[in-house]
Amino acid sequence: MIVSFQAFGSSIVSAHVATDKVVAKARDTVAKAMQQFLDACASAGITRDEEGAKAIGAEIRGAQCFIDAVAQGLIEQTTVTNYAQGAMRAHFHNAAWYASAFVAEDKGGLPALPWSKGSKGKTGAKAGSTKTTDDKALLETIRKALEQAVLLNRHTVRSILIDAAVEIDPEFTI
Repeated sequence: MIVSFQAFGSSIVSAHVATDKVVAKARDTVAKAMQQFLDACASAGITRDEEGAKAIGAEIRGAQCFIDAVAQGLIEQTTVTNYAQGAMRAHFHNAAWYASAFVAEDKGGLPALPWSKGSKGKTGAKAGSTKTTDDKALLETIRKALEQAVLLNRHTVRSILIDAAVEIDPEFTI
């Protein structure tokens, strides 16, 4: 007779659920703090131009709390850079900050800043049409979201997206 794994497996599942809750809370805390900072910058009259955006980026990159956290290995320097780039874009484009705001616009980020290397000179995001669609288009959108989840190291989100895609098409492949 084999020993039942159910009780042990339930503990593992509970640990994952608890981790997901902590990660979600941390993500929400980061987004809230970044947005509050951007709101404070706007209230202080920081201009929505190259000078204002660069000042915001420099302030984030130069924040002692981030310098110390990077030195202690608590946060990666690339994460700080991504936060700064996303904040610069959000401020310049008068948009809400979100974790992937720094990535290319075609990957779900905000438009590049006009003076940056990746810019096409555009200053307004344009969403695609959703008036007509099909499962194939939805699966392509999920594939793009999966790329973002991988870039952002969001393993739980990646798993959820794969589950959703498999529900649409049981033969879904990445």
